[in-house]
Formats: sequence, C-alpha cells, structure tokens
Amino acid sequence: MIEVALFLQLMLCLAVAAFFVAHRSASAFHPLFFYLVFHALVFVIRPWLVHYADFDSQWQYMRIQPTPEVFLLTLAVTSVALLVFAGFSLSAGHAAIRFDNSGFYFTRTQRQAFYIVMVLLLPIALYGAKRDAEIFGFLAARGESGMFLDPTSAQTYFQNTTGYVVKAHNLLIPLTALFLAMNRFRWWAYVPLLAFCTYRMYLGSRWGIVVALGIVMLLHLYWHRARWMRVRYLVLAIPVFLIFHAMGQDRDYFREAIGVGETRYRVEAFEDEGFVESLDAPDFANFDFLAYIVRAVPDKSHTYTYFTQYLWLFTEPIPRMIWPDKPRGMPIKLVDLNDHGWFGTRTWSIVGDGWLSFGFIGVIITLGTVGWSLGRLHGWFASYPHRAFPVLVYCCFMPATMLWFRDGNIVSAAKLAMWILLPVFMWLAVSKGIEWLVRDRQELQRVPGAPPRPRHPPPGRGYD
Repeated sequence: MIEVALFLQLMLCLAVAAFFVAHRSASAFHPLFFYLVFHALVFVIRPWLVHYADFDSQWQYMRIQPTPEVFLLTLAVTSVALLVFAGFSLSAGHAAIRFDNSGFYFTRTQRQAFYIVMVLLLPIALYGAKRDAEIFGFLAARGESGMFLDPTSAQTYFQNTTGYVVKAHNLLIPLTALFLAMNRFRWWAYVPLLAFCTYRMYLGSRWGIVVALGIVMLLHLYWHRARWMRVRYLVLAIPVFLIFHAMGQDRDYFREAIGVGETRYRVEAFEDEGFVESLDAPDFANFDFLAYIVRAVPDKSHTYTYFTQYLWLFTEPIPRMIWPDKPRGMPIKLVDLNDHGWFGTRTWSIVGDGWLSFGFIGVIITLGTVGWSLGRLHGWFASYPHRAFPVLVYCCFMPATMLWFRDGNIVSAAKLAMWILLPVFMWLAVSKGIEWLVRDRQELQRVPGAPPRPRHPPPGRGYD
C-alpha cells in the first residue's frame, strides 16, 4: 500500500507542476514555484528514500518507528497541503509578469539613496558579523554573553546580548545582492557577495548563503527579462548543493579545509558510507519530522495548539535584556513534542505547523492563508514591472519563504524578513526624501509663470 501511495504522491506533484507550467502566471518568480521545489525535495523524494533506501536515522534520533498507517497519513497530509497552497496561490496570484522594455535601470536619485543607506547600515551589519563570529566562530566567546541551548525546551536564547545586535549580519544578505543589481551584475560587483558567502561558510551557516543566492537569481532573471532559469543556473546549483550537503555533514568543513580556526564540532566519520547514505541527514527530512508530529498530535497529546504558537510574534520582539523572564519559545505551549519521543531542535515545516494547529483543518487554514497572501504579493509585484521598489521587495523576500516552508516557524520567517526588507524600505524612504528636497529646491528656483518640471523621468528611462 505504501508503494502505491508513493507513486500517487509523485504523480500528484507532477500533475500540479504541469498545471502550473501551463498557467499564464507561471515563472520562477511565482510562490508556487518555490513551494513545488520544497515539496518535491522533502515530501516526494525523501519518502521514497525513507522507504526504499531505509533512511531511518532521524526516526532513531526521535526515538520512534512510525506505523504504515502513520506513513500513509503523513503522505495524505502533504498532498492536501500541496493542493491547497497551489489553489490559493494561483487564484490570488494569477497575473502574468510583463517585463518593462527599458531593462534594469536606476535613477540618479535612487543610486544616491542606495549608497546613503549602505553607509548607514554597513557598519551595523559588520559589527553584527563580528559579534556573530565571536559567539559562533573561532573566537567562541566563553563568557556569559552568547547563545545558549535550554536542554529542557530545546530552545536557543541569547544571554547578556541581543539578537538585534548579533543577527544584524543578516543585513549583508540584501546589501550584497542589491549592490550587484545597482551595478548591473558587473564582475567586480560579485566581490561583496563572494566575501559574504565565504564568511557564512567559515561559520558553517548555510541558509544565509541560500537566501542571498536566491535573491541574486531572481534579480538576475528580472534584469534579463527571463521567466525561467537558464541551463547555467542549474549547472551552478550543483556545487551549491554539494557545499550545502558538506556543511550539513560537518559545520567545520570549510575551516578545516583552509586550516584556520579551532574545531567546534566533532563529527564521527563513516568511511564506508556512500553519498546516498550520507543524505540520511536532517537537512531535507521534514517528512520524517512531520510523521513524528502526525503520530503524536492529537492521539498522544490529546490536544492541538489551536494557533496559539502565533502569540510568539508578540513576545519575541522584546529583548531578553529588558525582559529577563521572557518565555523561551512560545508563551503558551499546549503541545510539547518532546513528551512523546525527542523532537529536539528539528523543524516541523509549514505543513506541520498547520497540523499542530488543528489537524487537517489547520493545514487547510495555514496553507490557504499563506498561499493566498503570497499570491497577492505576486500580483502586486506583477502589476508594477516598471517600478523598482515593488520588484526589489518581492525579489528580496520570496527566496526567504523557502526557510519558512522548511521551519514552519513564523517567528523565524518574520525576523529574517525584517533584516532583508529593512534596507529596501530605508532605500525607498531616503530616495523619496531626496526627491522631495530636490523638488522643493526646484520650486524655489523656478521662474514665475514657467511650467512645472516633471517629477519623474520620461517613460522607458528608469524606475520610480
């Protein structure tokens, strides 16, 4: 029965993908494209490997062995999630992208505004990178200041510092990508991006690299007025995946390769382990984690969370330095997954978030709401192809949704979105401020009776 269900799962994914490609709004910019990539990796390919290649390391870690019924139910939950997300995202984001013929061009005012924002934010970002390296890098701060793991709740928290400082290094993600777009992807404009990726590889952190490269990919596609990736994109994806996998196996992989810095993690080596066997890791094991959740909730927990995890959005912004007794994690915890095995720091995915909330109804509400919201965002982006800021906001935010889909944690998604979008909105504000000052000066200098000067460049010359 599991074999039949796996085949149907594959056919459903291919059918939704085919329907999407035939849709008028289909492109690599659409939120359904990102969800299909996520779904195919963790809910189609992974179950096949679990069943046919005996991938069970994650279930051993979580101290469970799901029954065939749980396996089948988990497949059904993911299929419902795919259909709901596809339906809502396509209905809300049905507009086709119409690229502006003028190409990727910024006005002089926008260029000035961008470099003003970079001068303001770059010192903050670099200081955050320094603090991040002190806590997680070779300096490995050994005082009371840093990030700690609560062994009872498996939640990480900062002590005697704040995430607003340490995580400010995430500003480097949009700044390096926007610097590339500002300089029209000239070869030397890749240097800051390369430096950022090297820094993240040294610390063994992968998702910042993935999001940064995703932003660059979308901006590059838009610059070329292309809806889909070219073959060279797929060729470049191979080494990125191999680096991602190697860093997942050993967070100190890069620092050991260059011989700089102390080893933080001791990884047991398996000399006889092949490449396929090495894939049995938590990186793409959201199916395994979802099976744990489906098994535990509500049969063992006897309750759902009823969306109370979203209250975390209101407590998380308060620094622990101001509120020392702030709850670690969700302020109201109706379900503790560690009571039914050991979930630890595993991620429950956006599908698991819906199931935790209220079973199938929670999955429909969660995936429907997220799909509709991202679809509306796509419609807004497609409606203003001639304006820079809708394009930049969308292209910067959309790659971060992959982390949201995988983690299922809206707080993590909101924090990353804050850092990524802050430079874009500051850029918009500074640009409008410069335009206002210039226009005000022009009004004062204008000869009485002369016609007013145009506020924007002529059509086809730039973005407003």
